[in-house]
Amino acid sequence: MCRSGGRDSLRFAATGLGDELVAPRGISGNMCAAEFERFRMNQDDFPAPTAGFVLTHFLVVADQDRSREFYRSLFDGQVLVERDPVIMKVANSWLILNVGGGPTDDKPTVTLTTPPDPNRTSAFLNVRVADIARVYQEWSAKGAEFLTEPKDHGREIRAYIRDPDGHLIEVGQSTGILR
Repeated sequence: MCRSGGRDSLRFAATGLGDELVAPRGISGNMCAAEFERFRMNQDDFPAPTAGFVLTHFLVVADQDRSREFYRSLFDGQVLVERDPVIMKVANSWLILNVGGGPTDDKPTVTLTTPPDPNRTSAFLNVRVADIARVYQEWSAKGAEFLTEPKDHGREIRAYIRDPDGHLIEVGQSTGILR
């Protein structure tokens, strides 16, 4: 069931999880059912395995709403939990987006922050695509700012973008890596 969420967004009750999903700004009321279906997640998809494990990427962000919209709009991410933290499925992986913070009892010497220098990193997301030329055009049109155009490195063609907090994201197409 849809109901007004204030300002220019719609809110949808999540399926059995007690949280809410937010549709993109600018969606009209007559698109409510279609948008609900697009964003609704199956509770069985939630990354809490009963056996084995699921790899989930945790990114520290300054603004959960801005980052959620970046990953939702660019990567067609499906939002499961709107915030505190944002939990979303992106392709065949999961992202958790949350603000930083100081040490806790289970990480007593660790402080979580956004990247202090976007030109220095020790980790990045790696997105593999089937057609980097098409993705480069589509994502550029959606507002992604690539550091360079795609570059051919023999075994792969790749380019990089940054999210709103400066997290580096490699976008690559394999061309012969398994040969």
